[in-house]
Amino acid sequence: MGIFPIESVLYTIEVKTTLNATELTAAHESAKSIAKFGYLAGLLDEFGNEKNHPIEKARSVVFALGSNLSGKRLNEAQRYKSLYKEEPAHLRAICVAGKEYWYDNGEHWIGFQSRDEYDDILAFIGGVTNTYKNVSRSRHEPLLGNYVVPNTTFLLSAESRKVVRIKIICDGCGKEEMIKPNVGKMNIVVNGSIINSEPCPDCGGKMSSKEGAYKFTQGELVNDISDSVSVE
Repeated sequence: MGIFPIESVLYTIEVKTTLNATELTAAHESAKSIAKFGYLAGLLDEFGNEKNHPIEKARSVVFALGSNLSGKRLNEAQRYKSLYKEEPAHLRAICVAGKEYWYDNGEHWIGFQSRDEYDDILAFIGGVTNTYKNVSRSRHEPLLGNYVVPNTTFLLSAESRKVVRIKIICDGCGKEEMIKPNVGKMNIVVNGSIINSEPCPDCGGKMSSKEGAYKFTQGELVNDISDSVSVE
């Protein structure tokens, strides 16, 4: 038992003793509620602002030790399809030990027929193993500390050091911003303009500095040879 940030959850596995229509409906509703969670962004731009990016939400699956389905008239994927109808299939895989394994590839339910004992269980475990890393990669690196940071506004500040920034101007709309260029930890001199990696947030144009000579020591801009350099 515990409380887990949704960003750290890759799979939810609901275990049933005997899978029937009632239990399958309950599993679907649980998966549906999990799909409603919002996720913290896992990418930041060079200014430390959160960036929108696609993520893969937690995958919900069902593992059952048995099923009340009998005969060959209906399989578990067909039963589940008749349950969710035109809704999204919030359950991504269904495994009944010793009987069948199904997974949703986004367009079709793909079934697995056992040839040897435990094949369906091994296929289920293999499916999770083959996909959890892709789910994890889509999350990037969310700042989970935001869950415990008090909901308040930080109003106090004290200068810790001098930071040299340069002015960049959009070639489309003329918007101006002050940025701290990111060149890693290099010792270099840049002769010419510095172009921002992100387009203008207002019009999408290219944002660049005036031409000049920009000296970096260990990645820090250390001079004001160009008149577009200012210290804040």
